[in-house]
Amino acid sequence: MAQAHRTPHALRMPAKTPLASDADNACCVRDVICNEAVPFRPYCAGVVTRTRNVSEYMPVLAVRLVIIVRMQAKHEALKEEYATFERILRETEDSLQRVNAERAHCASELSEVQRDVAAKHQEKTRLEDEIMEKMRAQLTADKAAKYSAKIVQRLRERTKDLETQVCVCVCVCRKRCYDDAGR
Repeated sequence: MAQAHRTPHALRMPAKTPLASDADNACCVRDVICNEAVPFRPYCAGVVTRTRNVSEYMPVLAVRLVIIVRMQAKHEALKEEYATFERILRETEDSLQRVNAERAHCASELSEVQRDVAAKHQEKTRLEDEIMEKMRAQLTADKAAKYSAKIVQRLRERTKDLETQVCVCVCVCRKRCYDDAGR
């Protein structure tokens, strides 16, 4: 007889059962319940005893069968749940890769923009310095021009005063000369 499907170790009947009268009968009952190949044992009870023992264990077997069916259903549900979680994990990993790629792209764009901003800031600072230098030069030139105009004005006034004084002196001298000559 070929060996049939075995039940899990936890569901097997113990070697000693309360229904069996001795160890040999218990082994025979266990062999029948667990679908194991039973070798010829002259010391085992007869077929009637086995049938009776098997029929006594039928409710227990039915309960165990229900438990097995429930466990199989639970196992299938867990397999489906596992497959769902595995799909979600793959989708999440794909999304993570896309986000990381986008982040890397954004980081490179950001560094490029920062370099551009730094270059523009440096150019702005250079232009501001040039403008300030030209304004200082212009202010200095304006002040120098005002000062020069002021000095030129003073010189003109002084020259005019001196010319007036010279004219007065010349007139006085001429008058004296005419007065002295006419006397």
